Amino acid sequence: MIESGRLPELVQDRIDVFVDSRTSILAPLGPDALDFASVSREFLRGGKRFRALFCWWGWRAFAGSSTPDQRTVDVIVAAASSLEIFHAAALVHDDIIDNSETRRGAPAAHVRFRTSHAS
Repeated sequence: MIESGRLPELVQDRIDVFVDSRTSILAPLGPDALDFASVSREFLRGGKRFRALFCWWGWRAFAGSSTPDQRTVDVIVAAASSLEIFHAAALVHDDIIDNSETRRGAPAAHVRFRTSHAS
């Protein structure tokens, strides 16, 4: 059984595994590609995980009092993680469109890459 309080941790673990799997694909492309993986990892860390929790509670509303088996938990965590990654991509896009220099008190992703490529 999964409790909603553990969901953010499970989602972060799933995102970390995803970024790790992509890092090994990016590594042969050079240091700029690895920098992309590093920025992605930082950008996908933390937050309140509202989208993941909405996913969980949406499933709970549908399933009622059923207790999910491990396969169902894995599917819910995968879907919740996908929502978080999609939302992060939307934030990067939003920061570019709005010409925002910061995100969560740090340089926005495009600003980090602009600085990196300028040097």
